[in-house]
Amino acid sequence: MIQRRTILKTSALMISTAIAGTPILITPRQARATGAKFKTLTAAEVLCLEALADVLLPGARAAGVAHFVDDQLVKPPEDNLLLLRYLNVTLPAREFYGIGLAAMDEASRRERSRSFAELTREDASALVRQMQKNQITGWRGPSASTLYVAIRGDCIDVLYDGHDGATRLGIPMLGHTAPPPARW
Repeated sequence: MIQRRTILKTSALMISTAIAGTPILITPRQARATGAKFKTLTAAEVLCLEALADVLLPGARAAGVAHFVDDQLVKPPEDNLLLLRYLNVTLPAREFYGIGLAAMDEASRRERSRSFAELTREDASALVRQMQKNQITGWRGPSASTLYVAIRGDCIDVLYDGHDGATRLGIPMLGHTAPPPARW
């Protein structure tokens, strides 16, 4: 079994997809850039997740966080790299993300009369601050703050993984095995 820590220390996160029926491994960023198909997330969930991710950590959408989450949701719980795995949540991961993202969209429509993906940066940030503190009135889903922590962790993993992420942070890559110098 691959350990989350091992992957994060030594390599860029990779997801599996298929091109012309041939399975390949690519980064979440490449999956997003090439328009790789989602395996389990719906179009509405992708829109909400990407908008939420970019409020939590600007750049996470372009880094392919939705493709990463989608890829991990189809893996067995013991093999996926989602932060949710470590948060003592009893719901299956797919259900947690589906219900949580629907609750965020519902809260946005109720409080701001638009889907979360349609909100201005200011309105989205205000709603996320409420989410972080479990202060969204009428929230119908898993704990809003747990959803916040889970998605924020996934964003960090995708945006700051491996050598490139360490370089962006200005810190040396300290993995046990140094990655090749070329871009992955």
